[in-house]
Amino acid sequence: MTLYDRPPAVFRPISVLESHHLFSSLAKQYPVFWANDDSVNTVFTELLSDSDAVWRKDRPGLIVSSTSWTDDEDFSVLLSALQGNIFKIEL
Repeated sequence: MTLYDRPPAVFRPISVLESHHLFSSLAKQYPVFWANDDSVNTVFTELLSDSDAVWRKDRPGLIVSSTSWTDDEDFSVLLSALQGNIFKIEL
């Protein structure tokens, strides 16, 4: 018998509106998430109405790591590549 490792259904991609609420919440503690000192839009999302949001076309990249930043986790290769603009991603 083969058992597949799958996350429970509660783990799912979130909507743009849910992302907007997350970034807005983070912006209260980290103002860098606000767009141009705007208290409605974030650097990633624009709120169109109370029930609709869209991704900004000029949004920056965001890297999230599941590991802690310790000496045994060498992020220098990734950071060097990003600083050298090695990665070019177009949507």
